[in-house]
Amino acid sequence: MDIQELISRLAVALGIGLLIGLERGWRRRQVSPGGRAAGIRTFAISGLLGGVIAALAQPLLSQASGGAASAAGSIVLGFGFAAYAAVITVFTRDENRAAGAFSATTAIAGMLTFALGAYALFGDLRIAVGAAIAAAGVLAFREELHGWVEKITWPELQSGLVLLAMTFLGLPIMPNNPIGPFGGVNPREVWIIAIVLAYLEADQAAEVLSCLPANMRSDIMVRIATLDGVQPSALSELDDIMEKTFAGKGTTRTSALGGAKAAAEIINNLEPSQEGVIMEQITQTDEALGSRIQDLIFVFDNLLEIDDRSMQELLRQVASDKLLLAMKGADDAMKEKIFKNMSQRAAEMLKDDLESKGPVKISEVEGAQKEILQTARKLAEAGTIQLAGKGDEYV
Repeated sequence: MDIQELISRLAVALGIGLLIGLERGWRRRQVSPGGRAAGIRTFAISGLLGGVIAALAQPLLSQASGGAASAAGSIVLGFGFAAYAAVITVFTRDENRAAGAFSATTAIAGMLTFALGAYALFGDLRIAVGAAIAAAGVLAFREELHGWVEKITWPELQSGLVLLAMTFLGLPIMPNNPIGPFGGVNPREVWIIAIVLAYLEADQAAEVLSCLPANMRSDIMVRIATLDGVQPSALSELDDIMEKTFAGKGTTRTSALGGAKAAAEIINNLEPSQEGVIMEQITQTDEALGSRIQDLIFVFDNLLEIDDRSMQELLRQVASDKLLLAMKGADDAMKEKIFKNMSQRAAEMLKDDLESKGPVKISEVEGAQKEILQTARKLAEAGTIQLAGKGDEYV
């Protein structure tokens, strides 16, 4: 390494210290001089010190003969880091005692600054600078990170763990080549898509699903429907430990990720023609799973089961032209349910419109019914009405 490169790398080491020190100094800017263990100057020197120690050790580490010389270089670097760690730890401890606080952040940030300064001397500068930026970001967003941890629930945390397990344990062993009679389905691609869709809102997931090839849709929905049953053995012990650690956060053992209910909600937002095809394919693949999903799908006939007050509120939110179209495909029981929850005059007008309305396309009727169901679900989610669909899953 020539002198120019050495100076450049030492400058990067100094810059790493300045970057992390800027955040640490700003964080403790209200503290009077001499009242904090480390500020922007200390961190800047820490980064530079790591670079200098690495520069001293590098000639020994780079000797081709290795042996004692290489070991001596490692000792120099290790001793330098240990000495720095001891000093910053002692001063941080004294600062905590004076402030009545308990935090290791400054000590750890100092050690990281020293290590990145040393790495900048003989490693990839992009990695060193990138790590410094990431560290400064984590330190700067302390309040946001703490707030997020406080708000997260146990089912959400468990879902995240299951997602990580599926992504980093299950995904690598998934075949990454097309299979099937026509080689049209790649299991790994299906698995990735299912994980992504499971985390989208139902209407967004349905929109994405409808844009995918038809031969993949049912496989994806099967994956989503069975996600809640994933019990990675690698997470079993961790799950027990973390549930005890997060006592009071709930004892739910079923992941909030995916499941038959999530699959049903996505299917509810599909076009009727796509819904029928997917449900038929799922049932052919797994009859029991198909039955579970079907029991959770909220269809137009389920409106017969809601109470009169909820029906009246729903009718007030539905456009008259959409109601007229939906009624063209309704049976007598549904029509009677709707008529009795309208004023006498409105019911008579609707009956006249139904009699005078000519033939309409089935797709238009199904589309109108789907819009009414979407309105009903939105009202139920807002707590305005109560739905008693199949399986009593919509409340």
